Amino acid sequence: MKVYITNYSLSIITKAIKDKLQLNYSNSAMIEEIYKGNELNKIISNLGYFFNMIEIKEIFVRQLLLKDLEYLVTKIKDAKGIIERFVEFENDKYKKKIKAPAYHKDYECKWMRKDFENTLKATGENVKYENSGVTSIDNIKLTDGFINIIKNKYTQLTFDFGENEEVLKNLKYAPSYKINDILKNPRYKNKEEIINNFFKTKKEIRDNIFNYFVEIYNPELGFSKTILDEIGFRPCMSCYNPIMKNVVEEI
Repeated sequence: MKVYITNYSLSIITKAIKDKLQLNYSNSAMIEEIYKGNELNKIISNLGYFFNMIEIKEIFVRQLLLKDLEYLVTKIKDAKGIIERFVEFENDKYKKKIKAPAYHKDYECKWMRKDFENTLKATGENVKYENSGVTSIDNIKLTDGFINIIKNKYTQLTFDFGENEEVLKNLKYAPSYKINDILKNPRYKNKEEIINNFFKTKKEIRDNIFNYFVEIYNPELGFSKTILDEIGFRPCMSCYNPIMKNVVEEI
């Protein structure tokens, strides 16, 4: 039976399994697989020029799970309950405790459209994942829209790097979670805008690659209920218990 999940839940699966997968792929092999069957290689000639191995693996895993989550689960040692364990770990980060994500049998369930919002304990930063999805991009075909956005953002990234290579050449592979520490370095005083814009554009490219993959591989975010049960999802109480439809808050 196919059931449905939210964008936030998709990100949870990616994060939970990407470091647990027993796959023997080099960086170049992952990039080659990422390019198969789509138009990304026409836009980004070398994904590895600006993206580090961790970022490339995240893109690769997101693509694979959208195409065949059942196969990926077979490549994880101790896959049973992996989402529950990951959520327990994530709860150390957030002020508001989160639960294991839910799947929905009703694609129109209102909780499928509810955004995830929380606050990081360490920084007080608000975190938000939009679950409504993208319904239009300037009234053009979604896949073409995402390709155009990725192309424009990559052109911008290349230009910005060329204009500020002395500042960015040693930072382009830095993980995004280290940006705040990098900006505290006196070496980069008065360069904050350049650095923030560079990493912001990288994130926008990555996020739109994710959106593009959703649209071409699994636009409804529909997966096997059996597999989601195995890895630790729970059924949406609003979908599976009509009495709770207007009471329970699900994501």
